[in-house]
Amino acid sequence: MKHCIRILAELFRGGNLVKVPTDVSADRNADIRISWSSDHREIELICPSSEEETPYIYYSSGADYGLIQQVSSAELAKRIRWAYSAT
Repeated sequence: MKHCIRILAELFRGGNLVKVPTDVSADRNADIRISWSSDHREIELICPSSEEETPYIYYSSGADYGLIQQVSSAELAKRIRWAYSAT
């Protein structure tokens, strides 16, 4: 969880939080999922409950989807902008 807190703190401090999350929830594994979504695109920052696991980003746009495993505040800001950019 500390990894996610660091990433989000850097995002806020850097002024890169371009949109407020559309959803924040916990899944059955107690992982925290922070989502940003527009009509056709969505990203989720997944913050595992285990300190041994690192956060990752899941993104989707129709049939296009994937994971980003090397998460930084810059990468998260870039993906948030992508989610809200014109399709």
